[in-house]
Amino acid sequence: LSETGSTVSYTSTIDLSLQGNQLLVNGDLNISGTTVIGSGQIVATGDITISSTDVGGNIIIICGGDVNINGASVL
Repeated sequence: LSETGSTVSYTSTIDLSLQGNQLLVNGDLNISGTTVIGSGQIVATGDITISSTDVGGNIIIICGGDVNINGASVL
């Protein structure tokens, strides 16, 4: 997990299979202009913002705040 209350941003490919099939963030998560591959879970205790991103199948998104999907994102 990241530090409490922090914001984590990804702008390059996220391969969940290389991260134990989980992306865990203790705060807000921003995913922008990238691709998420593999199957698993994306979990954040805060908000999740997905912008111009292609999210592959078999991915569960869980957050403690809001999920915002912007731009040309494909889920």
